[in-house]
Amino acid sequence: MWVLGPIVWIALAVIVLVVALFVLPFWPIAAGLAFAALAANLRHGSTLQRDTGGLV
Repeated sequence: MWVLGPIVWIALAVIVLVVALFVLPFWPIAAGLAFAALAANLRHGSTLQRDTGGLV
């Protein structure tokens, strides 16, 4: 099997990225990242609330 050099892999990654940016719509990716950030924020908030429950 032929092993590609690192320059070829970088070039292939750039080509795939460019094609993905121009072909795929961006809003589903942005919405998914936003929902993931919201979930992480809510999870961290519930952990803080649980940890500080007996301090008051």
